[in-house]
Formats: sequence, C-alpha cells, structure tokens
Amino acid sequence: MKRIFFALSALLAAVVSCTEKVPTVQDEATVATYYLVSNQTEVASLAENRSKDVNLNVKARESVGGSSNLTFNLKTDLAQVDAYNTANGTDYLPMPADAFSFEKPSVTIARYGVNSTTTKVTLVAKGLEAGKTYVLPVSIDEVTGGEYKLDESAQTVYLLLALYSENTGGSDAEVDITAGLYDDPCAGADASKTPDLVIKTVEDMMKLQTLLEDGKMKYAVLEADIDMSSVKDWMPLNTESPYTKGLELNGNGHTIKNFSCSQGAYRSFFGIMHGKCYDVKFENATIDGTASDGNQPCGIVAGYAGNKAADTWAVIHDVEATGTITAKAGGVGGLVGVAVNLVMKRCSFSGDIVNSGRRMGGLVGYHNCQKIGNYLRIEDCWSAGTMSGQQNMGGILGQTQYDNGKNGFSVQASLIKHCYSTMSVTANQNAGGIIGGASYGGTYAKVEFDITKDMVIGNIAWNDKVESKTTTTGNYSSGAVVGFCNIYQYFVDCYRKPNYPLSCPVTDSNPIVVLDQDNTSPTFTLFTGTADDTACPYAYQHAYPYHGKEAAAGSTVSSVAKQLKWDETVWNLSGDFPVLK
Repeated sequence: MKRIFFALSALLAAVVSCTEKVPTVQDEATVATYYLVSNQTEVASLAENRSKDVNLNVKARESVGGSSNLTFNLKTDLAQVDAYNTANGTDYLPMPADAFSFEKPSVTIARYGVNSTTTKVTLVAKGLEAGKTYVLPVSIDEVTGGEYKLDESAQTVYLLLALYSENTGGSDAEVDITAGLYDDPCAGADASKTPDLVIKTVEDMMKLQTLLEDGKMKYAVLEADIDMSSVKDWMPLNTESPYTKGLELNGNGHTIKNFSCSQGAYRSFFGIMHGKCYDVKFENATIDGTASDGNQPCGIVAGYAGNKAADTWAVIHDVEATGTITAKAGGVGGLVGVAVNLVMKRCSFSGDIVNSGRRMGGLVGYHNCQKIGNYLRIEDCWSAGTMSGQQNMGGILGQTQYDNGKNGFSVQASLIKHCYSTMSVTANQNAGGIIGGASYGGTYAKVEFDITKDMVIGNIAWNDKVESKTTTTGNYSSGAVVGFCNIYQYFVDCYRKPNYPLSCPVTDSNPIVVLDQDNTSPTFTLFTGTADDTACPYAYQHAYPYHGKEAAAGSTVSSVAKQLKWDETVWNLSGDFPVLK
C-alpha cells in the first residue's frame, strides 16, 4: 500500500491583496490583534484513506479587556494556492474537496479572553497522487461581535496545510501530555524481602498496632483471608504526630472481611497512611465517622494518604473495597478521605457513602495539595453505588485544591485518567460524574502560575444519577464529568452515557445545559460566558461545568473504553462494563 503524508504548518503569508476588515476605532490601544493557529506544525503521516483531525484556534497577541464575545468566521480559498506558490517558489497543488472537511466554520473568543474555542479540519488521504504536495489555505474571513484587528504582518492570516509523500515514514501518535509526571510502578512485592509480620489470623492482624515505629517502614504480608467481624475496637494505625509510622501491606491476593472502624482519629484501616497497600480486597467494610462525635476525614483504607505536615506518601494499587461509610467531615472517600501525596492505580469501590459534610468521592474525597512535590494520580479505577452529601462530590474524586502559586510554591496538581463511574451522586451543589470540583480555590484562575494543571483524561461518566439540589446563581454548578472547574485545566477525551441523567434546579436563572465540549488545555481554555452573551453556549458567569462528549447511542462502557484505547492488559473489555484483570 502506498503511503501519503501530510505536512502541517501554520504560516502567515502576505501574498494576497484584499480588503482589510478592521473597523475604525477611536483608541486602538483598547483593541486586540488576532491571528490563526494550528495545533500541528510538524510532519504527520497518513496511510491511504486514513484521516487526521487538525485543530484551529484564533488567539490574541495581547489582552486588552474586550467586553464582548468575538466570533471569527473561517474560510478556505483554494484560489490562493497559485499566489502562495509564486511568493514561496513552490509547486503545491490545491487540496481536493474530498480530502478535507470542516467541523464548523467559526470559532469564538469569550469576553476578556485571549484564546478561542476550537474547530477542526479533518484531512483524508483520498484522491491524492503519491509524490505530490497539496495545500489548503485557511483564513479568517470576517469577524463579528466587537472591535478587533488582524495581525499586522498580513492583511489576511492563512493556515497552510501541505500534503506530500516521502519514504521517511512518520507517526500519527498522539502526544502524551502526562509524560514526565510523577509516577510509581505499582509493582508487586519484592520476593526477597523478609516480612516483619506474617498475618494468618485476627490476632496477627492486631499485632500491627504495636509493630509500627516512627520513622521506619515495616512490611506485613497476608497469608490467609481474615474475618474481622469480632473486632469492634479497631484503632487506626497512624494518628499521632509526626505521622511517620510506615507500613507496606501486601495483601497477597487475600480478603479482609467485615472490617469496621468507629473510633479514633481519621477512621480507616491506616489512619494517616504512609507507605503502600496493594493486592488486597476489603469486603463488607463499615466506617462510621460520626460515632462518639467524630468529625474527621475518613475512608476504608485511609483517612489521609500522605500528610502535608511531614514528608510522607502513599501508594495504593490493586485494591478492591465494598461497604458503607457514614461521616460528617470535609474529605470522605470510598478508599481515602484526603489525599495529600498519593498514587492510586487499578482500584475500585462499590458501596454507599453518606456525609453531612462536603468533598466526597467514590475513591478519594479531597486532594489537598499544599506542598512542593505532593501529587495525586488516580488511574485505571472505577466506582459504583450511591453517595449523598453537601458539595464538591464526584464518582471518583470529590475536589482537588492546591496552593496554586499564591504562596510562591510551584506544585503539581492531579491526574485522573482512564477511570469510570456508575455511582449515583446526590449533592446540594457541585456534583460531577467523575469529579465534583477541579482546582477550585483562591487565585486559581491565574493561568500564568507555574504549576502543573489538573488533567482529566479519557474518563467515562456512566452514572446512574448526578443530582444537584440547589445552586447559587452564577457561582455553583454541576456537570456530567466535572461539576465545577478551573477553566485552565486539561480536559481531554472524556465521555458521558447517552441521555445523561444530570438533574439541576430548573428555576435557577442559570440552568445547567448538558452539551458536548471541546478538549481544553491551559492554552485553549474551557469556553465560558454570562447570561447576556447570546453567542455563549453557557449562561453562567462563574460556574464552569465540564460535560465531555456524549457516547454514541447503543454504546457500552467497554465499547467507549476500546474507543479510548484503554490498556487491555489492565482491563477485560469483553463485557458491557470493564473489569480489572
């Protein structure tokens, strides 16, 4: 099969004379200058009849505080190919009509914004001659909605797409924006390591209370299933300053049955977790965070995972939990109440969570990142069941919040990747199928802070219900994927079930409308607006939900996961719902 190659370049060429569409403005210092950009500038290769999407955006060279939305209509004009060839000494051919299509002919920059929404051109290696180069000029045609200038280097700004063939090969591979972020291999135990404790009975399990020491990491291994129904007075393992009692718990494929905790601080198995927990199942666990006037973060595995007061960390992988959690705290999760420094992979929770407080998640309630190097990564996980509470509630994560530079820190945020949830989420406000609130707090909206932005990538919201009972006009929201977010985050390739069951107050002046949204990044942000902006798809001024895109009718979670190329060495995708191997 012959191979056809696209070379994609964003070129500004003053090669055509045309009428400049710049209005007369009394004070040009208040008018921004705009230009067209593409997300693809290097050579990309396509086999015959294969296609590739290229994103197009309009950007402002400066921010001058425009007070209205601007809509930029785009056009292709193949008549400009000859002029381009003359000016550049090339012999490119006009791209055939069958070889490209526009998703939509316009993009919009929200008021006070500097980056537009995204449109795309789909290029198809069809009807092309090998060895020839094809070009598609794309330009800004007209602008409506307010005052503007086009880039001074050309009366018309062109985006040129050159199609050519060569034998050097190429790649269509997508750029991994998570590359280089902190990770943990989440591997099994070192077979050569000698356990400090072998657990075969309930009595052995109780020895953990005296085994742990400050500043040391102990290693315990389960060698049998343990039924803990007789233990009514479990005290979390690590609850006293300096919180450095370390434990690596190797479940060795066994189950801890009927575990319960209703006393002590940070009610859970670990308390404040420092170390690892893996290859274990907690079956029919019960956490009561309200008994004896309790009010601290809690979860089945840990109340805290890592601790901002000490250089501690937590890794949880291949952990399955079922059960119930009752609490009245800020930070409650199926596995972890509050994560400070945590990597979680291949985990699940199925059960019921009731909390009279806020920040609740099917896996993690709250990511409170206040220290350089602290991090949250949740990958290849799922949740099911029900949860109800106040606000910032999500099927995987309740809320992520971090220092975001206001105290001079450069910190990492969170990554939620390739997870799904079927949980029924009921909140007063800020409910999300995957995350309740992403990067909320303080000066979070400043894009220039030197931080790693939250990444919500390839997740599937298949919730039975997401309900928000109340809202405050213009400030709170709920969404299919993320309820309330910082618009400068990475929201990439997330999907929701068809006819998504999101319920919000219909009497509010800013009702939530579930609709498809483009992928976003700190550069190409989530589009927002106000109730008066008729061109804006949202009627909110401060409430920013993220709904992802609707899955095709008849889809299953597994079919969407295959579409997203979830790792099938991790997931069994043969049924309607993915199953961890």
